[in-house]
Amino acid sequence: MRRLFFFIVIAVFIAALLVYGISHDTGYVRISYGHTLIESNVWVLAALNLLAITLIVAVYSIVKNFGKGAGSLVRWTRIRPKRKANEETEQGLLAFLEGDWEKSQKLLTRSARHTRMPIVNLLAAANAASQRGLQKESSQLLKQAHDVTGGSELAASLTKARLHIENGRHEAALAVLVRLKKAHPKHPYVTALLIKTYTELEDWEHLVTCFEDDTANQLELDVHFERDVWSKLFASYAEKLKREKSQGNLDDILSELWKRIPNKLRFNEQIIYAYTRELLTLEFDQEAEVILRKALETSWSENLIDAYGQALGKDKKEQLLRAEMWLKERPNSPRLLLAAGRLSLRCELWGKAVEYFTASQTQQSSLEACAELYRLSCRLNKPEHETRNLLDKLMQHVNLPDLPLPK
Repeated sequence: MRRLFFFIVIAVFIAALLVYGISHDTGYVRISYGHTLIESNVWVLAALNLLAITLIVAVYSIVKNFGKGAGSLVRWTRIRPKRKANEETEQGLLAFLEGDWEKSQKLLTRSARHTRMPIVNLLAAANAASQRGLQKESSQLLKQAHDVTGGSELAASLTKARLHIENGRHEAALAVLVRLKKAHPKHPYVTALLIKTYTELEDWEHLVTCFEDDTANQLELDVHFERDVWSKLFASYAEKLKREKSQGNLDDILSELWKRIPNKLRFNEQIIYAYTRELLTLEFDQEAEVILRKALETSWSENLIDAYGQALGKDKKEQLLRAEMWLKERPNSPRLLLAAGRLSLRCELWGKAVEYFTASQTQQSSLEACAELYRLSCRLNKPEHETRNLLDKLMQHVNLPDLPLPK
């Protein structure tokens, strides 16, 4: 506003000077060039000069603005596809989040060419195609994504592996992930997908190897999951050793397996129970008895004392005495009483075995204690009414359907 006022004042001042100059003296100018003669007063010539300057400035401005307009048109022509691609990418990603796989695949594939990061579009489009069941199209999009990365295959390969897992192609996923593990040994997501794949394939040996990897510590794996895997690995080893019957180096194989168990799990009840259970099936009772005894002396467990009662240690009498020592501290433990009864049978102490089985059954009625009592009573030629009562109690633990029977 101030600037406009200033220009108005200047214009009025100049106009006043011009009026004063014209009224005072018009002046005279004579220009001769060759045969051309121009005569005029000063003010007319000044006006013509001013008009010429104005025309020159106007023409220059028009030319300059036209150049800017042409440049703007070129820039608009160049930017428009990118702007449209960005809009389609946004719409495609929203459709992906909303589960509209067809729309998402169409928009993301079409806009990938003009986006700054086409790999994002192509990988998302591959996911959408996979969700639609179009595995061939998904594979083609993954290949395009790999090509645009310039050889950096991590993102594209991880997506490919994950899609293989989601579609149940675990062998194909494993092939991709093993290659990625060699190229990126410290990548936690590669390890996570490997763990998932080995779990689906029930490859417990390689799964345990993944647990031993340093990157697995970053994943905060569920301890229950780890224990279950180790338990299944013990069972698979036992089954394999039973088939091969390689008794020569069997003990060494199992010992090496035990050494591989991490310290945080070695004294876990479930791990010890699973390991010693397989030792017992392979008739390695003495090794199982030593492990169970040490574990029970450290931390009491009803499951472990049950296994201890089934293990045949190096000295069965010493084993029974140890169980009876524990009974002084836990006289009402039904599983300990059952174990003591079984150890009494090993020592051929029939009367003591009956007492322990009966005490166990009194503390907590169980199928095992009742069955042990019934089996022993039949061999001891107990009166018929006693064995029949035991048989009736035994049948109470079996859920039979209510069916008509002869009188």
